[in-house]
Amino acid sequence: IGLVNVEHDCFIKTNIALQRLLSYTESEFQSLGPDLLLVADYFDEFQRQKLILQHQFRFEPHEAVLKTKYGEEIDVFINGMLLDDPESPPAYWMIIEDISERKIFERQLIAEKNRAEVAALAKSNFLASMSHEIRTPLNGVLGMLDVLQQSELRTAQKRQIDIAMTSGGALLQLLNNILDFSKIDAGKLDLELSNLNIKELLEDVCSPFAYLAKEKQLDFTLK
Repeated sequence: IGLVNVEHDCFIKTNIALQRLLSYTESEFQSLGPDLLLVADYFDEFQRQKLILQHQFRFEPHEAVLKTKYGEEIDVFINGMLLDDPESPPAYWMIIEDISERKIFERQLIAEKNRAEVAALAKSNFLASMSHEIRTPLNGVLGMLDVLQQSELRTAQKRQIDIAMTSGGALLQLLNNILDFSKIDAGKLDLELSNLNIKELLEDVCSPFAYLAKEKQLDFTLK
């Protein structure tokens, strides 16, 4: 805590905590003002706060950085109010809180957030790249299955080709969904309205499992 003379803009008195924080003695503080302790980037904001002090009789609580006697920079939180004593020269109390540890923690959180965002972007790019790479041979498989569908097949073979086409189409849709996740991360996802046949969807889901059930002599039906 420090008491500052408004007219001369210098400290009248300081408590031991402030002296220890900034490494100045009480007599040294009396030749200093808050402006001389501030890091340059915070000077304009403090001037604005002094104008607010004149009209509202107190500072808006705000963060700043002060320099110690030895040039070390300390993150602080500043509060203050005018001294209500008509018998004393115009002055205001400055209440200065050391928030260095909190700011270090905040910077660590920001660094961790940035690293997480970079990792998420790398994952998204990897998924998008892999989905494109897998799509090429998958299209070849689906193309050959389509050729087979046009040939003369027994009923059972045709059904087997249909199931393979359905499974391949589902895999292709899965790859498209992976690409959609990449688009969501990039904020470029477009929603589309389309018709959906629930019966066909359920048949497509159940068909690949029918043969597995038959091999195990299990009943597998869709009603």
